[in-house]
Amino acid sequence: MDGTVYYADLWLGSSTVSVSHDQGETWIASPLDGVVVEDRQWLATPGSGRVYLATHQIPSGIVVSKSLTGGIGYVFSSVAASVADQTGCICPSGNIIAEAGAAGLGLGLANGLNDRVGVIYSTSTGGVKFAQSVNGALTFGSFVVSQVSTADTTRNFPVVANGGNSHLVAIWLELIGNSTRVQFSDSVNWGATWTAPRTLVATGTSVYPWVYARGGKVAVSLYHTTAEGTPDRVPESAQWFETYLESTNGGATFSAPQIVDPAPVKSGPICTEGASCTEDPGTFGLSKCRYRQRKSFTADLDAVHQQRQRHRNPIRPAELARS
Repeated sequence: MDGTVYYADLWLGSSTVSVSHDQGETWIASPLDGVVVEDRQWLATPGSGRVYLATHQIPSGIVVSKSLTGGIGYVFSSVAASVADQTGCICPSGNIIAEAGAAGLGLGLANGLNDRVGVIYSTSTGGVKFAQSVNGALTFGSFVVSQVSTADTTRNFPVVANGGNSHLVAIWLELIGNSTRVQFSDSVNWGATWTAPRTLVATGTSVYPWVYARGGKVAVSLYHTTAEGTPDRVPESAQWFETYLESTNGGATFSAPQIVDPAPVKSGPICTEGASCTEDPGTFGLSKCRYRQRKSFTADLDAVHQQRQRHRNPIRPAELARS
């Protein structure tokens, strides 16, 4: 890594993308990404100054914008998943991943035309899909991660991670009646097909799972309480703990969930209804929990202790990527 960090923040009209080449000491910012009226910004970079920014744009759907100048200017934007792909809902789009493609023609390599780019997202019919591009975000195709079901998959961000060698892993939360379960699936062909979903956590109540992968190791973090219910309906006495489980064989098997920090990060219900939440912003509610869902295990599989500090030092929602 060369110390380059990319940062995206949201304002009323568009997204501001900033870049630092000295590990965050100084920044250059651009307030326009070429798309307006948007939300849910996510960043990914395969390096060499190429940046992919996914946002949820109304009315188009999930849009991916591409920069060849380190996030400062954008050459084009493409619809990765339309509202029809999401079966009519304005669902919380999940994160974006990007990987440099194999070397080909010099022009294509320089412009990232061989880059592989992917965005995971929920549908209104209880499913999860993966939008995949193999031509540097020029075009996308959607592939089913989890079939239509009676579950609600729209309350949390679904998350995808790239373990290398075309192995992707995905995790998401399902609400079924008055209960939750954390689901897992993986792909060995960079998202073209996915294994049947498996349940990793079904007891108690879970919220905001995140996944990270590197080689054969797959790490999962989430917030969990032993109280039964859905996140917004557990009793006031419910205590939420940061919880961790992992696989060392590429997701074939996982360890039992373990509490990372014995100090609860929150007590009582957690609202997952976005702008409809009425709780005091000073409580550990939607904005802080969702932000931490996006930040968990994005840097180092072994640095679990770093997450503890994030819970004690709230910072505003944004999205980071580094090259």
